[in-house]
Amino acid sequence: MRRMTYFVMVLALVLGFTQCKKEQPTSQTEGVHITLNVGGGNNNSKVEVDPNAPEGYATVTFEDDDVIYVGYKGEYVGYLTYSGGTFSGDVEIASEEDPEPLHFYCLGGKGFTPSFSGNTATVVISDQTSKYPVVSYNTSKEDYHGDGAYTSVLKNKISIMKFNVTTPSNAAICIEGMNNQVSVNFGTNAFTYGQVDGGLIKMKGGSGNPAEKWAIVLPNSESTTTTPYTEDGNYVASTSTTIDPIVVNTYYDSGIDVYVNTINPIGPLATPLTFEAKTADATVKLYKKYDSAPDVTLLYSTDGSSWNDYTVGDAIPLTNKGDKVMFRGNNTTLCDQSNNYNMFEFTGEVYGYGNVMSLLDASDFATATTISASCTFSYLFNGCSGLYNHENKPIMLPATTLTDYCYQYMFQGCTNLTTTPELPATTLTQACYQYMFKGCTSLRTAHELRATTLAVGCYMSMFNGCTSLVTAPELSATTLASACCREMFKGCTSLVTTPVLRATKLEANCYNQMFNGCTSLKSIICLATSKTSNSCSNWVTSVASSGTFYKANTNIWSTGISGIPSGWTTKIYSAK
Repeated sequence: MRRMTYFVMVLALVLGFTQCKKEQPTSQTEGVHITLNVGGGNNNSKVEVDPNAPEGYATVTFEDDDVIYVGYKGEYVGYLTYSGGTFSGDVEIASEEDPEPLHFYCLGGKGFTPSFSGNTATVVISDQTSKYPVVSYNTSKEDYHGDGAYTSVLKNKISIMKFNVTTPSNAAICIEGMNNQVSVNFGTNAFTYGQVDGGLIKMKGGSGNPAEKWAIVLPNSESTTTTPYTEDGNYVASTSTTIDPIVVNTYYDSGIDVYVNTINPIGPLATPLTFEAKTADATVKLYKKYDSAPDVTLLYSTDGSSWNDYTVGDAIPLTNKGDKVMFRGNNTTLCDQSNNYNMFEFTGEVYGYGNVMSLLDASDFATATTISASCTFSYLFNGCSGLYNHENKPIMLPATTLTDYCYQYMFQGCTNLTTTPELPATTLTQACYQYMFKGCTSLRTAHELRATTLAVGCYMSMFNGCTSLVTAPELSATTLASACCREMFKGCTSLVTTPVLRATKLEANCYNQMFNGCTSLKSIICLATSKTSNSCSNWVTSVASSGTFYKANTNIWSTGISGIPSGWTTKIYSAK
């Protein structure tokens, strides 16, 4: 045996596609062009369908460190690694005057590393929320004599399926009953498909608007019935769908319009606002902070079946660890515009979870997404240091129609919260989230903020003083408003990098003191190309003494606490 190095110069994935509807296959005469980018941690993996492209052609775009596994004479002999446009690597085979072709396998791609057992490699492709797997195979071309440069056209061992998704949830869309595991035997070059975890495949989450979601699916010989649902358990599709047997190299339209708005009766949205004793001898009560606070009518239950009238101000004992109380009622608001509010108070430690809309709509809260009065939930848990996140049961704030000040100060001073609820609204209102999590000193995780157009003061001081927050939530905003992000992360002393600040035009006071006191901050990404003189006043006071400021190709910035921090390196931002 001697070690030989083979360089694979060209690797293209060819797919011959027809389109299958839900009921029965039909030919797609114009063909389909598929592009699969094998993502490398940047969450930009995607599938693009162009019905007007040349029939049956597709490519895989590889990145550095992608791997092609190699078989020879019925044995696994090593792998080739992609770098600088070429796959190369050492494979140990016998030196022969008349060698056989090499066998090339792309098994999974980044995020889908196979496991090996003897001469068999197995890869599970169930989690497709950020990357898409590629499973393909072919031998080297017959001109394998010569200088050691090999070429191959890899042939797909998977198919692709489209779902049309509309859901208020940002959780992954799940389907079951599909083959999601593939094993290859290097001795026979045979692919065997199977299921793990009930044949679960997870796609990217919904956006709140109709969107095409893609799943890579493996062949199966029988029809499969599946009911898409969201991973958080809130939504399930209203109907199940039968998917015909799947073969390789095929593009399918699932025929499923996944408007998953039928509530799972045991999901978080269908759970009334609930408090569960984390320790024994806890109590829960709602009380009027001021006598002029709005009247509130509530029912409470300790078992989920028997409901009793609740008297505001009464403390409900949770004597034993695990005891719980849940609330529901028909109310318009719990706070008025003069900041006269009702709020919860706890003794001991309690988990909070379930749907806060149960305080407004006793019977249909699971589907309620509209807040109608300003200040509705203001101060609701203000100062509740005894409130904790449950490990598996989230607090739900599902409203997508908001009002001015509706959530202001809602969790201020909740020093034991570690993660925020999801905030699905994409249209914001004045000061709707201001001071919402201020002083939540244990907060480590914050969900994406998906609004693209902001309102006056909407994020002002939202995370002010969250000293444990290391990673800021992703911000989608491209259009700002006065004071919209003022003091948003002020005093977040653990924050290392900012989200991408995508807006190109900065408004008055929009970023004032935004990162003031973020003493660990070492990276800022800001794409502004125009700004007012007071849009960034003192926004980087007391950040780290060195770091990198990524900016658009513009010269609008000065140096100092209201511009680019002194001592920092400046680079032109390039989206990856």
